[in-house]
Amino acid sequence: RSSDLYVHFNNIWGISNISRTCALKKAVRDFALRESGKKLIVVYSAHYPFLAAAVYAKKLNQEIQVCCIIPDLPQYMNLEQKRGVLYDFFKKLDVKSIEKEMDSVDTSVVLTDAMAHILHLNDRPYIVSEGIVESLPQENSCDKQKETVNIVYAGKVYFKFGIKLLLDAFSKFKNTNYRLVICGTGDAAEYVKKCAKEDHRITFTGQLSPDEVQRYINSATVLVNPRPNNEEYTKYSFPSKDIEYLLSGKPTVAFLLDGMPKCYQDFLYAVDQNKNIPYAICAALKAAISAPKEETEKRHTQFLQYAAENLLASAIAEKIIRMNFNEDA
Repeated sequence: RSSDLYVHFNNIWGISNISRTCALKKAVRDFALRESGKKLIVVYSAHYPFLAAAVYAKKLNQEIQVCCIIPDLPQYMNLEQKRGVLYDFFKKLDVKSIEKEMDSVDTSVVLTDAMAHILHLNDRPYIVSEGIVESLPQENSCDKQKETVNIVYAGKVYFKFGIKLLLDAFSKFKNTNYRLVICGTGDAAEYVKKCAKEDHRITFTGQLSPDEVQRYINSATVLVNPRPNNEEYTKYSFPSKDIEYLLSGKPTVAFLLDGMPKCYQDFLYAVDQNKNIPYAICAALKAAISAPKEETEKRHTQFLQYAAENLLASAIAEKIIRMNFNEDA
């Protein structure tokens, strides 16, 4: 749009954040000093250059409110097994810098209550929303009966996200018409390639464009997210792919994570976390695959109703405005 402002910065490793911070501060200066009255800066993600620029604007103009939408805690943004020592060192410095800037943030939107606690937001207004949806699908297109049963995963291919567990679960299926499609990249990519060579039913696509990923989602019989509920970070996260999957109307298999609202047990085909995990994933997949059409449609309808009330961008924007300017509903 004509009101958008693209800020240029130097993207060389080691100085990119410094360049980005300086460029953003320069860009927001005019907004901060132009005219008077209440203003709001919404920062998307706990990224130091964004927060530093917003806090700088607030120092220039005390009537500015800063709201930070936090989809991930910075210390949990990279969960690959092989991270460099330098990365971990600079990430710790980055987290400390972010925490300092967060002290000047007025309001926040977080994924879970646990996230608000670890960020020490309890003394400031915040709202909890596990995701933001721009719009809801108008209808759920019914698939024609397929010759193959397509189990699709699209996301980061990390061991910590349960990729090996998914592959172990799929190996329990002996049906020749079953297919497992894994889209994405990450530290488990080579392991997935190895499994695909050993089992022709497995397809590993690597990194794809959003349109290509959507085609695989549309072709799915069932969608799966094998991220287990066995790490500290699950209290502070919500997999956005779960929302994407559920919006599609496809049966969705996933774990109920600690930070997930309890109502998701009515939308997902949940993996029983008290059993052997590969067998439990396999059992949940079987339940989703064999579920009657009426049951799948009911779960989809329930989720759409929930999303309309809690996840729509327009509704969340209204909550942010009321939270920052104390406006009545």
